[in-house]
Amino acid sequence: MYHQLNLREVTYVLTEALDYVGINDIHHGKRVAYIAYEIGKNLGLRQSKLDKIMLMAMLHDCGVSLTDVHNSIVNNLDWEDSQIHSERGAKLLQSVPIYTEFSDIIALHHTHWEHFLPQIDNDIKLYANLIYLSDRIDALRSQFGAHLSQEKEYIRSIIRTYTPELFAPKLCEAFIELSHTDFFWHYLESDPLHYYFKEWVEKGKIETVHFSLLKSIASMFANIVDAKDHSNQHQSLMVASLARTIAGLCHLSIGEQDEIELAALFQNLGKLRIPDAILKKSTSLSDDEQIKIRRQGFDTQIILRQIKGFDYITKNYFILL
Repeated sequence: MYHQLNLREVTYVLTEALDYVGINDIHHGKRVAYIAYEIGKNLGLRQSKLDKIMLMAMLHDCGVSLTDVHNSIVNNLDWEDSQIHSERGAKLLQSVPIYTEFSDIIALHHTHWEHFLPQIDNDIKLYANLIYLSDRIDALRSQFGAHLSQEKEYIRSIIRTYTPELFAPKLCEAFIELSHTDFFWHYLESDPLHYYFKEWVEKGKIETVHFSLLKSIASMFANIVDAKDHSNQHQSLMVASLARTIAGLCHLSIGEQDEIELAALFQNLGKLRIPDAILKKSTSLSDDEQIKIRRQGFDTQIILRQIKGFDYITKNYFILL
């Protein structure tokens, strides 16, 4: 089964689910992608490289499913367990053909500039450190704000202080130059950021995409969701497998079986927005907590409806409650 899709749009929209992990701090991945793209542009990188930076930066925290881990990311400049989610994310990306080339970079995106081994490819080091720098800039912005001149100067001073220990000097210089423009900070706000990405997504090509690639993408996101709740590990994958088996026993067409399997893999995307404490709770849930649990289907559909070409999934397999 083939689908006509803009893969930029697919990645952009699905990474909204990753941004849900922050609960009250959403769009972290998008802000990091924007910062990395703009720094890369300031360095004079080719458009093809900038587009890859945009994609890998949006996916850089795919190894994060828990809000506690996200909070560590945005509340600390550096911390002891920062490599755990980097390595998990790299492993997930290896399972998707169009993301495989990003895995080595994402595995190293919390590596200090002075700690890179000399045998590592120079491009891998540069791109990994670019994402690290962009990630830390947004973390500092989340902690201290970036509306006032002194807040922006404080962020610049921290980045300068940790260069070259944590950050590559040429990346630091490119950021410092960029950070003296007002537009750089304005685009970190929610509405301007949305329009910034809208223009980039619309430049993507409509491609013929085979079911196998879509399944690999959906399975990756299912793994991310299932890691949120340790009591239901692999639930989405098992539900998808069972749903396809039943569809086959009902003599549905291969195309219909594909659709059902994809819908089942994507079914719990909205779960990433549920606070960890609610999923771990062993006692009865309050009315407000139950609303948050029930909302996951709504959030899942809102995400999938944004992908042109996924209409068959949202119309046939999701009921908006």
